[in-house]
Amino acid sequence: LPIGTHGGPLRVGFIARFEHEKGIDLLVEAAARMPSDTVSLVLAGRVSEAEQARLAALAPGMTLDFLGF
Repeated sequence: LPIGTHGGPLRVGFIARFEHEKGIDLLVEAAARMPSDTVSLVLAGRVSEAEQARLAALAPGMTLDFLGF
């Protein structure tokens, strides 16, 4: 389905360690280039509040759901 035709934003999931080599920065930066109402990220893994803030700063206005585990 094209983005937006299924009744809401595209939800993209990430389940991994929050480390640079896993590409989390690249994912967040790429998603930030899309209109904020067309995509949201669901991020699962152990992450500090400081790292959450840093990632959120890469994508202002975007929904980042941190699930932890």
